[in-house]
Amino acid sequence: MRNIDLNSFRGAYSATFTPYNTNNTINTEMLGKIVDFQLNAGLSGFFVAGSAGESFLLTEAERKTVLDTVIAANCSRGKVIAHIGHISTDAAVRLAKHAEAAGADMISAIGPIFFGSTFDHIHRHYSEIAATTDLPLLLYSMERVHGILQPESYVKLFEIENVIGMKYSGTNFFAMQTLKNMVDRPSLFFSGSDEHCLGALATGVDGCIGTTQNIIPACFVELIRLYSENRNRQAASLQQQINQLIWILLKSEDYSYFKAAMRYIGYDCGNFRKPFKQLTEQEYQQFAEEFDKLEIIRTK
Repeated sequence: MRNIDLNSFRGAYSATFTPYNTNNTINTEMLGKIVDFQLNAGLSGFFVAGSAGESFLLTEAERKTVLDTVIAANCSRGKVIAHIGHISTDAAVRLAKHAEAAGADMISAIGPIFFGSTFDHIHRHYSEIAATTDLPLLLYSMERVHGILQPESYVKLFEIENVIGMKYSGTNFFAMQTLKNMVDRPSLFFSGSDEHCLGALATGVDGCIGTTQNIIPACFVELIRLYSENRNRQAASLQQQINQLIWILLKSEDYSYFKAAMRYIGYDCGNFRKPFKQLTEQEYQQFAEEFDKLEIIRTK
């Protein structure tokens, strides 16, 4: 693994959305605008083609296009973490090789998510990915996919060369903190649960990676700053405002409303691909009326 400065990766990242043109192709122009918007808001970088980026609804070629576009637009201003996770280990390996050749700073991969994978499957999956590249590898643990985090098992994954840390999209921060304490070398841990970001910071994470960071990136940058300055009352107030926005997004139970929020702030990404709901104009207008009431939201 190449030498890296772990501190340079700390901070807030967007789990970047994949925008579409009206014909459902990748809107590379809009993606470039989103990169500029989020960097100008202070984000540390991008988590590209993760679950929020609809990785499993994209072809391999499309995932490569999305990553190439972000890297080109980023111009080395922020860090680019390429999510190369795939149900197929061989496909994940191909995407990892592309990410390294394209100039990504780090790769990440969700563990196997099919056939009730055992820990041996998970270990084999990550070992084969890590062996194909010199890039650092960030594990991706999603609670609703993999269940409750088991520190005693997951610490064994840190024996794999190149494994540098974890994006933890769950809420058992005690388990995450236990795992972090069990790892006997420098590592990076990121929270993926936006509504619990402040609580995660209190357990020692190095930053956050999430969907809401697409919409209000400056708020997460500010949240981390307030916490680092021990301004806990102000940080708690900001987290409460963030959660009011998240509540509106989650109550719909459909991720196309997250992209509706992007349209609201001036960056129309289209809908999520099917089987997600394809919002009508009336549904968008009803959603926009709710967003009008949020003090935290700011239009472009």
